[in-house]
Amino acid sequence: MKNRWLIILSFLFPLTPVLCQVGETTGGALVLSGIVKDDSTWLPLPEVQIFLNRSFTAVTGGEGTFSLRVNRKDTVEFRLLGYQNLSFQVN
Repeated sequence: MKNRWLIILSFLFPLTPVLCQVGETTGGALVLSGIVKDDSTWLPLPEVQIFLNRSFTAVTGGEGTFSLRVNRKDTVEFRLLGYQNLSFQVN
């Protein structure tokens, strides 16, 4: 199984990095997991809403962690009140 590390910097106020790891499953789906942190304090952001293809999918845990199954070409979006949304397409 290949793992790729991605560091995705959003255009949030303040800038919030999403650190995530992508791993392939046997069915061709990908597992996307990571931590959402505030860029200015580097503290984890709990209860960030995660949308997959515009449908609500999950919320980050108390330590900003998340894990979900995605497919290539899916759009993942992170939302938290007081911050700008971050979205990206899985390649």
